[in-house]
Amino acid sequence: EKRREEKRREEKRREEEKRREEEWSGEDTARDDIMAPLAPRVTSGAPLSSLFIANHVERWTLVALCFAAIAICYADRTNISTAILEMGKEYGWDDEKKGRVMSSFYYGYAIIQAPAGWLATKVGGMPCLLTAVLLWSLFTLATPPACGSLFVLLCTRVLMGMGEGISFPAIHHLISRYVVEREQTTAIAIVTAASYLGTVFVNYATPAIIGWASWEWSFYVFGSVGLLWCLAALAVLSSAVLWGRDG
Repeated sequence: EKRREEKRREEKRREEEKRREEEWSGEDTARDDIMAPLAPRVTSGAPLSSLFIANHVERWTLVALCFAAIAICYADRTNISTAILEMGKEYGWDDEKKGRVMSSFYYGYAIIQAPAGWLATKVGGMPCLLTAVLLWSLFTLATPPACGSLFVLLCTRVLMGMGEGISFPAIHHLISRYVVEREQTTAIAIVTAASYLGTVFVNYATPAIIGWASWEWSFYVFGSVGLLWCLAALAVLSSAVLWGRDG
């Protein structure tokens, strides 16, 4: 009788363990999928864990590109804070006009944030980020020619802000989809640090560029760096990441 009771208890214990394993099977599957190779585009309803990039080098290459994109982003938006002094002298702008030029960027930057987050979930993070870097780089390059008309310049800065406003939503989407969960906080911290490093760098580089050439070249140089970033991303990332497998 005692043995039968022990046997019943053992069977009950095993049934309880099996039930718990079934409840947490989703978590176990996610843990196993971290080591899976990069798979083709998943269908709707597939676990997000199946999107994680298994290759460590490829995963951190993506993070490095996001880091560089944000550094360039902040360089492009910040260089005008130094260049505006020379621009104001050349075009006879008073403080009120300088303030309008400086602030116009943030209208576009603010209004695009939520739509950009929604768009990243629909078409994928990297298509959004590539579009963002391309747009803000082109409008950075267009800033000097646009200065002939204050209205055109303000529109250019608003559109540049919209381009840059897409960047963080797109990058957060990329990291949540492709970076292993245990590394996501580190990846976000690295990308966030890029915003400060980009700002520090441009505050040193812009006066040097203006002294070497002119204020216009501070826009041409940093705008061109953004275009080079687009070429680098196209060269090193897999097609699955580039064309929105995560959307």
